[in-house]
Amino acid sequence: TLRVSSKELTLSELKKNLGEPTNGYSIGDEFSRGKKKREFSYWAWELGSEKKVSLESHISKILQVLDAN
Repeated sequence: TLRVSSKELTLSELKKNLGEPTNGYSIGDEFSRGKKKREFSYWAWELGSEKKVSLESHISKILQVLDAN
């Protein structure tokens, strides 16, 4: 998993720079049944759960996302 967090940027701003995440939330979003608010934004991209894929293949996928954005 490639993870990025920010106390300044929203999830929308992270998406503009990094592309669409597989998981994420924005600073200020409510959680825990609305009792708390997120203190930072979180952007995550899952590479997949293929256990037989080489490290080089995973790194190549990350570089493709970074090059596209």
